[in-house]
Amino acid sequence: MSVTLIRAAIVVVALGAWEVFGRLANPLLYVPPSAAVPALGRLLTLESYPDLGEHLLLTLREIAVAYAELGNLKEARAALALAETEAQRSARRKELRQLDDKLRFGHSPADQTRFQELWRVEGDIQRGLEAIARALARKGDLSGAMAVVDELNQPARRLHLIKDVSMLHMEAGREDRTLRWARNLSRPSERVFALVGIATGLSHLTDKRKVKPAPSHKLAPLSP
Repeated sequence: MSVTLIRAAIVVVALGAWEVFGRLANPLLYVPPSAAVPALGRLLTLESYPDLGEHLLLTLREIAVAYAELGNLKEARAALALAETEAQRSARRKELRQLDDKLRFGHSPADQTRFQELWRVEGDIQRGLEAIARALARKGDLSGAMAVVDELNQPARRLHLIKDVSMLHMEAGREDRTLRWARNLSRPSERVFALVGIATGLSHLTDKRKVKPAPSHKLAPLSP
């Protein structure tokens, strides 16, 4: 058998495996070649192209949020990692800080545009992180939720997420642990927002208990 035939056989086997795996795997993350090739053909016939990077990031963020809302944390993290890895996030935030320092001493249109572009990415990524933190709190994983909270780069959003995490953790039935955690927070502002979340969670639990119907008791028939 010639080398060319061997190579062709390898390509056919690889495409066949890709097709099978793509059809069986999650359709949001994997696409079989039978769907990818026609889509690529339609893409090549376009006369102009949208900003694919920005649209792809938005799509992946929405996928991550949707998975987190469903409680599928592994898939949510995978989608967010496709949008931006931790190494890319660290490099982007470093560039953001450098641009911020430069803009304080002078206005450069190019630097301003780049700063706004990176800041939009920051907002999109943080929405995905926030959804994952809330999902972890619903599952009762307070430590995991707070590890994600610590990744946020905006103090105000971080405080509001602490409030949401404490509220959802309370609603998951971890009242005592949530109270202990809130008391041990190092910053007064964090304790305040955590306590607000705890109060909100308690209020929700109380409302649920009020509307819960009482069990019906059937009277036993009287003996003749």
